[in-house]
Amino acid sequence: MNTKEHIERLDRRIDILTHVIKVLSKGHKIPYILKPFYVQKDGARLGDLMTCEDFSQCVENGTFIDYDGHGYFCTAEMQSDILVTPSTFHFLWPCVEWRLTYIIWFNK
Repeated sequence: MNTKEHIERLDRRIDILTHVIKVLSKGHKIPYILKPFYVQKDGARLGDLMTCEDFSQCVENGTFIDYDGHGYFCTAEMQSDILVTPSTFHFLWPCVEWRLTYIIWFNK
């Protein structure tokens, strides 16, 4: 990718983020789609499921950092498409619907 393409890609991301900030500043919640958890061939769920409160404590005490992995907001039964990292969690948490009370975490 050349410099011009890279700048155009960054500009598109900035436009999207600007739109999201405008929507959220009006009190709207982040739209999302729920889907089943990822499972292994033996049926075991992939990732570590924890409450948002537990995840928040892990972020605050440095247990999780962006380099460690990523997660998704979810319910106890289904995963959303809202990606979360330790550095974005506290910004996103107030903006998700009340029923997304868990994080499914995937280590790298």
